[in-house]
Amino acid sequence: MMLPGGMPTGGADRSAAPAFQSLKFHHFAVATDDPRLSSEYLVALGYQRGANAFDPLQNVNLEMWHHGAMPDVELVWPSGTGGPLSTMLRKKGVGIYHVCYEVDDLAGTLDALHAKNLNVLEVVEARPAVLFGGRPVAFYLVEGFGLIELLGPA
Repeated sequence: MMLPGGMPTGGADRSAAPAFQSLKFHHFAVATDDPRLSSEYLVALGYQRGANAFDPLQNVNLEMWHHGAMPDVELVWPSGTGGPLSTMLRKKGVGIYHVCYEVDDLAGTLDALHAKNLNVLEVVEARPAVLFGGRPVAFYLVEGFGLIELLGPA
């Protein structure tokens, strides 16, 4: 089966750069302006609330949710002092905000993305993430896909 543009579907990419070998899906994030309502939905699906934090570097509130059979979800909502997330919520509304991949090497993974001729724009440079115990995170906009977060090692 072929995708639009003649790209094949399925199967592993045997030519993946070594930096992609460690790439592991970590969570997807939902931007919300009503964390109580979003939480009610997750509870109804059987999710359990995990760690939460205010991240002053990102100026947002964060809360992880876990489920035994489904992917982790990070709820992200504005701190009340404005910022890019507030603007995005006004324009697009509540919804999936980004996907996060855990990686062994932030710079190596970025190099591997560029080596695949992907158009990747740095949105937020690597900085310590409060919710993940100070592990570095960086955000990138990938043309044709959307916002991704790379979560580096401890």
